[in-house]
Amino acid sequence: MLKLPTINNLSIYLIGTGGTGGFAFTNLARLLAGANVPISIFDGDIVEPKNLKRQQFGKADIDSPKAQALADWASRTILDCPPIGVINDYVTDSDELLAGICLSTPDDAVPLIISAVDNVATRKLINQALEDLPEYIAIDSGNHDQGGQVVLTTNLEVVESQGFETPKPVKLANMLQVYPEIANIDDKNPGLEQSCDEVVESEPQAMMANSRNGDIIANLVMSILDNKSIAGNVFESSLADFSTKVRTVTL
Repeated sequence: MLKLPTINNLSIYLIGTGGTGGFAFTNLARLLAGANVPISIFDGDIVEPKNLKRQQFGKADIDSPKAQALADWASRTILDCPPIGVINDYVTDSDELLAGICLSTPDDAVPLIISAVDNVATRKLINQALEDLPEYIAIDSGNHDQGGQVVLTTNLEVVESQGFETPKPVKLANMLQVYPEIANIDDKNPGLEQSCDEVVESEPQAMMANSRNGDIIANLVMSILDNKSIAGNVFESSLADFSTKVRTVTL
């Protein structure tokens, strides 16, 4: 079991509001209703008809920015909706992301960055920004045709306990460290890149992984806020047998 330090306040930054990101956002908007936990959402994409099958959008959202559409849904639907910031743009520069997080996070809060992107290039930019943050918690997610994975990491002090063993401090691995083969993917090569929308046309089950990942992300955020122990930092879901395996990967 993993134990993070007590967190009194979070400032959440959700990057990517399509498949997994949309499910994570709608979960968090409901769970954080009435709480003063701001959620900033980043996405430069717009809603297209093909998105309606697997993402949290309706017909009225077509041609709208994805981030704005989700924020509008929350303000219409959620009683005591948490504060929501909207950035209708892609993350393209790690320094800009770092500056935005530093300027937007209150002094008494820890930034929690949720990566729900479908490309390695953006994931690397996010990791670069994290390296220069004095403190952070990060959740990264991804999926494939038969399931998905969610990885929790942080530079805060984490203690791991197993049975009757003495708890020991550990450093949690991030997504690229857990799955190092991902780092070798060159997103600029069309032969190696396939967007989530292209995947879903040939692999319909991938849309179910979005919902599962969104649930795991929301549960992790609430566990952190409630100061609960966490079973591990790597959550691997299989749609084949409806299971979720949890393990801890450290450096």
